[in-house]
Amino acid sequence: MSGRDLNNSGFSTFIAGNEAELEAHFSGFSALRAVSYVVSIKWILEFLERNQFESIEIVVGKEVSDLNPAELLKDEVASDKGNLACQILGMMEQGRLKIYTSDRIVHSKFYILTGRGAIRVIQGSANLTTSARKGKQVNYLWKWDLEPGADKSLIERFNADYELHKKYCSLFMQDLQDMLKEAGDEDRERVLNNWLGRNVEPQEIGIMPMLTQMATEVLVGDSGEPVYRMMLPAEPSKRKPIEQFLRPVKHEIESSQIVFLKKDFLNSENLFVPIMRVDFENHRIVFNIRAEKITVGDATPPGEEVNTCLANIEEYIKSIDMGKTRNRTINNMTKMSVYEGLIYFLSSPFLNQYMRIKRAKVGRVDERGPRFLFISGGSSNGKTTFIKYALKLLTGKDINPIDKSNFRKQNILTAAGLGTNFPLVFDDVPPQRLNSSDMETTIKSYWETWWNGQSIFPTIIVSSNAKSTKEWHQTRVKTLNFDVHFEPSMKAREKLNDIFNQQNSIFSAFASYYFTHFSEDISDDELEHGRRTMLRLYDYAGRQVPEYFPKAPVETIYDPDRLKWRELIDLGKVSIVEKNDSMELTFLEGFNRSDVEHYADSIRHAKHRIVGNTIIIESPEDFRKWLGLEENASPGIFEKLFRRRNR
Repeated sequence: MSGRDLNNSGFSTFIAGNEAELEAHFSGFSALRAVSYVVSIKWILEFLERNQFESIEIVVGKEVSDLNPAELLKDEVASDKGNLACQILGMMEQGRLKIYTSDRIVHSKFYILTGRGAIRVIQGSANLTTSARKGKQVNYLWKWDLEPGADKSLIERFNADYELHKKYCSLFMQDLQDMLKEAGDEDRERVLNNWLGRNVEPQEIGIMPMLTQMATEVLVGDSGEPVYRMMLPAEPSKRKPIEQFLRPVKHEIESSQIVFLKKDFLNSENLFVPIMRVDFENHRIVFNIRAEKITVGDATPPGEEVNTCLANIEEYIKSIDMGKTRNRTINNMTKMSVYEGLIYFLSSPFLNQYMRIKRAKVGRVDERGPRFLFISGGSSNGKTTFIKYALKLLTGKDINPIDKSNFRKQNILTAAGLGTNFPLVFDDVPPQRLNSSDMETTIKSYWETWWNGQSIFPTIIVSSNAKSTKEWHQTRVKTLNFDVHFEPSMKAREKLNDIFNQQNSIFSAFASYYFTHFSEDISDDELEHGRRTMLRLYDYAGRQVPEYFPKAPVETIYDPDRLKWRELIDLGKVSIVEKNDSMELTFLEGFNRSDVEHYADSIRHAKHRIVGNTIIIESPEDFRKWLGLEENASPGIFEKLFRRRNR
């Protein structure tokens, strides 16, 4: 305190319930340094201009959601239809704006203001967000006006505290700045759009056949040579991305060739997914786990062994009984969903062939490919355990899914370029990333634009606790809901450990039978051949098929969205008013706009729109039919709820 008592120190507290009340304490200064665990870039830019700051420097830490703040900020910039990216770059070049991001969880809210020989420090609960701006928060803060001479040691301490927050940070958009400097003015727009994920570079698609050929020869080549030599393209536009891709691999460039050891390539950090080739001609699947080459499908295990493998799968699925479900129907639906998820994993290497056959049959009439798999559900519902078990069935090894930080378009394109049939599996992807504009481009373009008849693309499998997905997911993603909650117990963990420790060669048997009985007679159900293959294996092993085996798509047997709506109506959580040509479903107290949108997104069988907290069903009969109300022969709760009412 430098000898001054608190009452005369320039220290005070305040409460800010809206933007004006907060900004009043920031006026009169020319520079701001801040730490805020969530920010809105648009808010910062407007804040900078309104208060006529000469500069703002801000540290942004990772939220509890575990999503990297640089990704969140990049998504905000990419989703802007204007020139937000150019605004930020301009201010960075002028030295007016610096945003530092950290991959550590930082919950601090700390502000240092300077200007006109004055220094003010503010600390409290307010973040620099849109919510704060709109007055949706009430924040308690303190501020301290310091004198540069009298409070020198205290000022130094606050500055040191701020620098400590900066210690593990990197400058946001620095990578873009570097790429723009290297590219030159003529390529500025192309580089910017590529960074924002607004387009795919033609050379990225152009080099895919070369990467696919290289990966194939490294994995299954018969030369026996430990060294691989690759001719580099003469065109700089194709040569440069290949050199960048191989940068992490120890290599040499000899004239127009790039030379590296095959084992170094297979161990490269670029290969966050195994390289896999499905060989229909020789009825085998070859893939690598690091530098180890594994072959399956070329022989069928004995019936007794297959029986043991199926028993192991059933034991795993019956572990659902160790969790809590609302009723027997939900329990059985969850078991069926888990089994369908395992069939998807086992079928995943063959889905590129499914796409090839579909495109040959229907051409451009329907360009959509096999649906990606989305495993949905809240925390402690077994998603991560399921993925680990499914990956072990597929590989025979204990391997982890791809780190969720790699769930980005560029990384997915890299895997597609390598031509692997091994699925890209991401666990616990944050909802913001799953529903980002970057992923919208990826999901929409993957099969429909980027894939061609010569491509070998892996399918994508994602788990997330996202409550709902965007409309563009609905026909491109197969959703399986694991509606169960597990409470940790030593007994349950021991049981699962025993299941995991059993060797299971089901994938080898599955691949062998899939090859043997494969036909090009396909349907809209991309798992149809997979279901038939598993049923043939039950017959081969002389084992009874369990009641929860999904003989048809789960969503056609148990519609989780329909169950959700019926429960909502049964509990009286919506008021229902019918008119001559519409039905109004108004959500009662306790539901917010995002809840309404979540339920509206699940209505895929009736035309509807949202007005406030009301969903207006414009085709009531379709809605009734979807809910199965016509199946009730005698008046019941649903018929009473839907009885015509007049205002």
